[in-house]
Amino acid sequence: MEQYYKASGNFAPLSFILWLAVAIIALPILAVIYAYAIWYIPIPYLNFFITGIFGLLIGFLVSNFVIRIGKVRNGKLALVFALFAALTALYIHWAVWVDLAFNITGTVGGDRIGVATSNIKIMEVVALITNPADLFGKMDLINMIGVWGIKGGTVKGGFLTFIWVIEVIMVTVIATLSASSQALKPFCEQDDSWYDENELTPKAAFQDAPAFVKAMSSGDMKVLDELLKPAGDIKTEHHSKFKLFDSKNGDNFVSVTNEIAKTTDKGELKFESQNITSFLKISQAVADRLKVTG
Repeated sequence: MEQYYKASGNFAPLSFILWLAVAIIALPILAVIYAYAIWYIPIPYLNFFITGIFGLLIGFLVSNFVIRIGKVRNGKLALVFALFAALTALYIHWAVWVDLAFNITGTVGGDRIGVATSNIKIMEVVALITNPADLFGKMDLINMIGVWGIKGGTVKGGFLTFIWVIEVIMVTVIATLSASSQALKPFCEQDDSWYDENELTPKAAFQDAPAFVKAMSSGDMKVLDELLKPAGDIKTEHHSKFKLFDSKNGDNFVSVTNEIAKTTDKGELKFESQNITSFLKISQAVADRLKVTG
C-alpha cells in the first residue's frame, strides 16, 4: 500500500521571532533596493522581471530563515508567514517609491529613454510607513497625475492601478509558493531536523509510472530492476529525476518526475516536468537501489 509523507503541523515558537527579524532587518533593505531598481530602470518589461526576482527573494528569506530554521511543518502557517512578508515588503517599497516620486530633482537621458533623478529622505520614508493614510493618499495623487510613461504617454489612472495590482499578485504568489513549499518537505520528528535532500543520478523516463510507484512502495526489487534503466543524453532526451529524502532514524521518502523533451515553435528544446510521485515512503533497500547508477 502506498504511503506518503504528511507534515505534522508543528512549529517552533522561534519561527515568530525569526519572522519579526526578517521583517525588521531584511525586508526593508530588499524593499529599498527593489524601489530604486524599478525607478532607475525605465524599461517596463524588464521591471516585471525585477518584480519576479523581488518575490523570489522574499520567498527565499522566509523559506530559509523563518520556516527552515523555525522548523515550521505547518503549511497554513508557512503560507501566512510568506504572505505577510510579501505584503510588508511591498508596503515598505511603496513608501520608498512614493518618496522618490516626491523628491525628483531632474532628469537624465533623452526623449526616448529618460530617467527622473531622485533620492529618498529617510525620515520622510519612516513618516510614510507609520502613516498609511498619508502614504495611500500620495499614491492616489500619483495615480491621478502619473510620474512615468510608455511610448510618449503618461501612465496613470486605471492603467497604473492595473500595473500595481499585477505587481501585488506577482510578488505575493511567487513569494508564497516559493516559501510555503519548504514546510511540506519531510521533517524527522525523532531527530527534530529536516531530512537530508539528495539529487540522485537521472534514469531513463518511465513509460509505466503507476507500476514504478507500486514497485517502489512495495519494495519489489525485481520490477524495479526491470524499470530502472540508464538515462541517455539528459540534455536532449527524455529522462527522470529523483530527490531522495533520508535521515539517520526516520523513514526514506522519494519524489520523482519525468522530464519530457519538447521542441518549441522557435525550434528551442525545453523540458516539461511530469510528476510521478511526491514524498513517497520507501524502504532502505529501495533507497539504496535508487542511489545506484542505472
